[in-house]
Amino acid sequence: MKDQSADRRPNLAVMIVLAACCIAQMLLILRLNINWDEYWFLGRIYLANAGELRDPFQNFHVQLLGWIARLPLGAIDQIIAGRFVMLLCQFAGLSCLYWIARKLADGPSALVIVLLYFGATYSLAHGASFRTDPPAAAAMMGALALLFAKPKWWRSVLAGSLAAISLLITVKAVFYLPAFLGALLFSWRDHGAGRILFHFALAAAATLIIGLFLWMWHSATLTPPALQGAASTAAPAAANGLERGVAASSSAAQKVIGEQGWFPRARYINDWIVGGVVPALAIAAGAALSVRSLIVTRKRGLAITLLLCALPLVTLAFYRNAYAYYFPFILFPALLVALPAVQRLAQLRQPILQMGLLAVLAFGMIGQMISYWPRVQDAQRAYAAAVQEMFPEPVTYIARSSMFPSNHKSGFFMSSWGIESSNLPGHPGIDDAIRRDSPPLMMLTSPALLKAAKPEFDYDSPRLSTEDEAMVRAHYIEHWGDIWVAGKELSGKSGQFEIIIAGVYTVECTGERTLAGRLRRCGDVVTLAKGQTSWDGGPVTLRWGANLPKPQEAPPGKPSYYRL
Repeated sequence: MKDQSADRRPNLAVMIVLAACCIAQMLLILRLNINWDEYWFLGRIYLANAGELRDPFQNFHVQLLGWIARLPLGAIDQIIAGRFVMLLCQFAGLSCLYWIARKLADGPSALVIVLLYFGATYSLAHGASFRTDPPAAAAMMGALALLFAKPKWWRSVLAGSLAAISLLITVKAVFYLPAFLGALLFSWRDHGAGRILFHFALAAAATLIIGLFLWMWHSATLTPPALQGAASTAAPAAANGLERGVAASSSAAQKVIGEQGWFPRARYINDWIVGGVVPALAIAAGAALSVRSLIVTRKRGLAITLLLCALPLVTLAFYRNAYAYYFPFILFPALLVALPAVQRLAQLRQPILQMGLLAVLAFGMIGQMISYWPRVQDAQRAYAAAVQEMFPEPVTYIARSSMFPSNHKSGFFMSSWGIESSNLPGHPGIDDAIRRDSPPLMMLTSPALLKAAKPEFDYDSPRLSTEDEAMVRAHYIEHWGDIWVAGKELSGKSGQFEIIIAGVYTVECTGERTLAGRLRRCGDVVTLAKGQTSWDGGPVTLRWGANLPKPQEAPPGKPSYYRL
């Protein structure tokens, strides 16, 4: 008699590992270091809530998540709250993935597909990160599931609406398009060409019409206050937003597609394969079996559908921003191609082999946890508390990203893309931002800023322009760890110096010094205006603020940010 308990054993093990994955991911949500992108996305929400966000392109998330910035929490804990929202989005996307996989195959195989998602490198750490990818992926997977279902007009309209929202959140959602072609071919077989073409055309029309309406509304809400409230200006402002969006999309496409040659993020691809061998092998084996079905057997419809669902993975060959967080986003439809491999493994009825592969998968996820567990928020929390003590009122600052979103960040987002753009003619850099906004605070959380402040730092590219680096070195001094403030370290007996950031400074020296023709005791607080000023009497340090406080303990020994 057949041992049914042996058949149930792998399914029970899959459920146990899935539960462990969910617990592990929630632990990482609470513990894992905040990435610069997460600060950036929260910063956009703060700007939108304050009526200061002007760019509608890829900022639709501010309409959905504005409430997060109003929570009575610090920025780090607001991001953690946002991560739990992203976790729900991830679960929604996985639910859709499970439903589609079950429709294409069977329940146990669909459950394994969901497990493969967690087993893939980067999923535990970045699948629920506070970025726009999780809600965009959830919306696209919802649209895909609706189009795999029995065609009804309301499902088509809802699918188009979800696709429109996803594309407004991030234009890279367009990479899911091959999976929608796969859904069309799959449904074509069961429901006929005419009916399916009508429903997919209806979904496409809904995407266009609802997307256009939402874009115009979104752009209008970001119209400068002086233009709001006037019908004669709201419509042109929204139309102008559409024009800007088209231009921004075109510019972004030129930047992120093919600019750096083939496989621009090969290191991340290699780490993804090595760290998640079982999911990578399952995808490769499933694709090979699908190609075999396409060539050898007559079951071409399902094979083509699965291969089309996997096609978004091809973007890894040319997409510039295929960093760690991109993999969980693009994996959702692509994992469907692993179904033939999962089913073939189940047909072998070899529980030992199945449990062995499951163990390898589990050890891979344990490896992910070991890798990410030390990447804590300690330094970020310490710097946030220190800045709050030093600057109890909102202050303008320079940093890699919006690390203190309740304050005003000056300058551009210092991603590699942002730094490269700042070096182009006509693009404002750090020099321009400092002269315009006079930020007294600078956080050396970017390698480019650290290289500018400390030339001995071993870092090559991308670097700030020569003018930007000179501005940083000339007008900021170290205060506490990564916290630098406006100031001057003047060597020699006397000379001239320039003040770019006007305000109150503390004189640090021994004895007395002459500043701007007036005798000052060391420890005095002076007000310095912009322009050239003289000093005499020996070396002196001018530090921003009236005896600006700093924590008694040593600065954090851990970095503010970790590599992805």
